[in-house]
Amino acid sequence: MIKPLLEYQDKEREKLLLLAAVEGGRARVQFDESNRTIEHAKRTLLNLENDAKVLLGNYETVSKNLNEYFKEVEAYKKNAKTAADSPDETNTELGLVSTLLSKIAVSETQLNDIAARITQKTQAFEDAKIQVVKAQKNAAAASALYEAEKKDLKPKLEKLDDELKKIGSTVDPSMLEKYKSIRKNKSKGDIVVPLDGNRCGGCHFELPLSLIHTLSNHGYIICEECGKIIYKV
Repeated sequence: MIKPLLEYQDKEREKLLLLAAVEGGRARVQFDESNRTIEHAKRTLLNLENDAKVLLGNYETVSKNLNEYFKEVEAYKKNAKTAADSPDETNTELGLVSTLLSKIAVSETQLNDIAARITQKTQAFEDAKIQVVKAQKNAAAASALYEAEKKDLKPKLEKLDDELKKIGSTVDPSMLEKYKSIRKNKSKGDIVVPLDGNRCGGCHFELPLSLIHTLSNHGYIICEECGKIIYKV
């Protein structure tokens, strides 16, 4: 009863290995890596764009304040020429002018700093765009190679599918259905495993004597731990 299913599993393993060679091959890996690079670079571009908007807003605010300070200084200069202030008033105005000049100096420093940061963000933005273009070219090349590998593999897979269909016709339908159901949920490794002493040959779970007795009578059991089909050699 179990022999045809083991033959089916052997043939399916051959198919899975071929698929894994393509899906885990250099072309697919490069394609996936290129796409990750593209997504990362796009997020970087978006963040840089948002940072640049904030910096431009700061630049406009500081520039506006600076213009206001200059206007106030000019107003004080004009008043000084037209008005005969007392010494105390003159000293007060000079103090105010000095304060404004200090604010102007701070604002000019802030503007220079913001301008430098905007330049850095702009350069980083251009670098990220270059990275996106390069990654897109790599992804296109890898995709073409990946598709070519799949195309070359198609005849081999079709042949294996025919062989699987032929072998599958010799397997007990209920067992084959159970096998396919387990495969759907456990895509890696063998589904049908031998009894190893009193343990599951898949997960090495120690089986109770009642299950081993059932195995002897029915030819196979389902492991309570990993859900695989256990047979006795």
